[in-house]
Parts: sequence; structure tokens; C-alpha cells
Amino acid sequence: MSTEYIFDIENLHCAYGRNPGLEKRVLNIVHLAIPKGKIVFFVGPSGIGKSTILEVLGLMNDTVVSADKFLYKQQDMRGVWTSWNDNQKSDFRNKEFSFIFQDNNLMPNFSAFENVIITAMFQGKTQNQCLTEIKDIFDQLGLPIEQDRSIQEFSGGQRQRLAFARAILPDFEVLFGDEPTGNLDRKNAEDVLKILQNKVHERNVTAIIVSHDMRLAAEYADMIIQIRQKTANLPDGKQRTYGLIDDNSLFYKKNDRWYDSTNLLDTAEMIKNLEKSLEQNE
Repeated sequence: MSTEYIFDIENLHCAYGRNPGLEKRVLNIVHLAIPKGKIVFFVGPSGIGKSTILEVLGLMNDTVVSADKFLYKQQDMRGVWTSWNDNQKSDFRNKEFSFIFQDNNLMPNFSAFENVIITAMFQGKTQNQCLTEIKDIFDQLGLPIEQDRSIQEFSGGQRQRLAFARAILPDFEVLFGDEPTGNLDRKNAEDVLKILQNKVHERNVTAIIVSHDMRLAAEYADMIIQIRQKTANLPDGKQRTYGLIDDNSLFYKKNDRWYDSTNLLDTAEMIKNLEKSLEQNE
């Protein structure tokens, strides 16, 4: 049975300022195929392009300078930023994607309950349709369920869990997370990822997570993508450092064992090497 890919990308170049030259390049994806129904972690040092990959895949910002192939569910996405208006892009994101940000972006004038339910209501669901599922999610996350409780009454960690609840309640094909467990202790981070793991596999949807936590990635990811540092020489003699994703960036989990493109890996050694690569490039 052939693998179904949610994203399939070749020779994609990203830059800010719409300058195609090397002097503005921030990310180069030589090849990347993300299978549907998996949890995928992107890892790499700060400034290497992890936020850029979320912007690109989540259609949040136009940073794509060129691409030989950029498919989402077999649909060519290269013309999105030139042929779709803002409403079309927004409607597409609301239908297909969900997002969790490290800064939880909760709305202070809404109750905690309203903050969580609003994403599902944008899709046409009623409060009663969401109520049972919200109660179940709040119970799993250890959150108080009072419907009129203000978010000011919640701690930082609780607010991060509220943002997670808001993201997994609506229907989506891809959930994007930018350090979604960064403000959580180990137990709560693991609880959140266990819930996400169950949702992804039950619904056959995809989660794409940016993280610095290699141990969480090794435990909960189906695939790890290391954004590696590449340095190019510019015509003026200066150098430009940018992020690179190619076949050597990919790590796969199969039967609870990790592999690179050719070899079975020792998990502890893989984590150690990935953590070391962060330290060298920070």
C-alpha cells in the first residue's frame, strides 16, 4: 500500500523581503514528504528556520521565493499567495489547519470556556455539540470546567493547556504547534502529547510540532526532521547561514525503533547527537 503524503515538497527556497538571492535565504527544502496521520517534530537551533517552516506549511506568511513542487493533499500550493485573496486563505486555514503557539494568544475578555470553544464555533458547531468533548478534554488536562471562569484565574501552565484544548477541539487535517509544551513541566507536557498522540491516530490527522525538547520528540514523534545549518559563500565574499532540510535530515520511528535513511539507530545516541547539534549552533 502506497504512503499518503499530506505535504510533498521539492527544491523550495524561503526568504524574507522577496529577494531570491542567497543573501536573504533563510530556509532551503531539498526534499520533504510528510506522511498523513503522523506526529512530526521539527528540531534545530534558534534562528535556523523552525518558525519559517510553520509559516510556509501553515500558509501564515508568504516567504516562499520558489519551489519545484509544493503539494498539500496533492493540491499545488505554489500559487496561493498570488492568486488567493485574504478571505480565501483564511477560510482554507480555518477548514484545514489548527494552531498552538508558545504565546497562548488567549483573549482576555473571553472566559476560559469561550476561548476554547470559539475555534469550533467558527466551523459551525454549536455550544451544545462541543460541551461533552470540552468537558472530557478539560478533565484529561486537569483544568477546572466552570464555564464562566476568567482566564485571569489560570496560571501560565494552565493557560498553555487551554490553548492546547482550543487547538484540538475543532476539526482539522493538520495541527501546527510552535513549542506547545515550552511553558509546561515534564508531567503536563507528557500528558498533552499523549492526548495529541491519541487524537492524531484516532482521526488519522497530522501534527507538526516545533520543539527544542529532543526527549519528548523521541518519545512521541513518528518522524523527526532536523533543520541543519548550511553556510553559503556570497559573491561579495561574505557568508550566509540558513536552514537546510534534505533526506539526511529525516529520522523515522518504526515498531518503536528509530531509523535514519538507511540505519537502525540507538535512541539514546540519536538524542545525544541531536542535542549536541543544538549546542554547537546556538
